[in-house]
Amino acid sequence: MNKRHSAAFDRAVRIELLRAKASMQRQSISIHAQQLCQAADPRRQVSRWLASGKAGKLGLGIDLLSRYPFLLSTISTALTTKRWGRVMSVVAIAGSAWWFASRSSGDDQGR
Repeated sequence: MNKRHSAAFDRAVRIELLRAKASMQRQSISIHAQQLCQAADPRRQVSRWLASGKAGKLGLGIDLLSRYPFLLSTISTALTTKRWGRVMSVVAIAGSAWWFASRSSGDDQGR
């Protein structure tokens, strides 16, 4: 009788532990889903891009174009021509300049 009672008790404890584990996993998924929804909010994205100082990538891009006006003239010249090769090279130059600018701002250091 003692073994039977012990087996039933062990089974009940195991079931309760599995229920607690499932509850914790559901809570964790809920928290991560809320964080994902907040991170994907377009208002937060735009405010982060438009933030003043070093943090905003759009502000950094505008600062880069105002600091180096030849980039803006090159991009506008490439967009007015019908040669796709030139447009693609300008896009590559602008993309690499953007990458270097965001890399030097320290955005990747926290990861």
